[in-house]
Amino acid sequence: MILRLLPIAILALSACAPAQAQDRDGARLLEQIEKADTNGDGAISRSEFTAHRATQFSRLDRDQNGYVTESDIPGFVQKRLPPEMSLDKLKAAFDANGDGKLSQSEFVNGPTAAFDRIDANGDNSVTRAEIDQARAMLASVR
Repeated sequence: MILRLLPIAILALSACAPAQAQDRDGARLLEQIEKADTNGDGAISRSEFTAHRATQFSRLDRDQNGYVTESDIPGFVQKRLPPEMSLDKLKAAFDANGDGKLSQSEFVNGPTAAFDRIDANGDNSVTRAEIDQARAMLASVR
């Protein structure tokens, strides 16, 4: 369970990280985006992506209190995150009401920087070709 939490945390935190900071975990990020293709058509719409976020929230909210706080993210996950992807950055990007915790609504409706970067043509849909292009770009910088 905890090992499966890391890609979700990376997906959430990627909204506030520069692209080069994502290279290390980019493959996991792409896998998470691909899992959002609920209708199996090979393309992920923005609505599929946000719906997938909603299903992932309970995995982040480990104490099931309706919010993600620092206590929900295991220490080993926090240690793996580069400074650009700190929990403080996550809160700054997603915590719309500034209460220091992340509600499901804030998580689901928060920034979609990773999706936006992969959606090369800006049509609110990530296609197989765009995912393949992102994978190739990641491979070229390694």
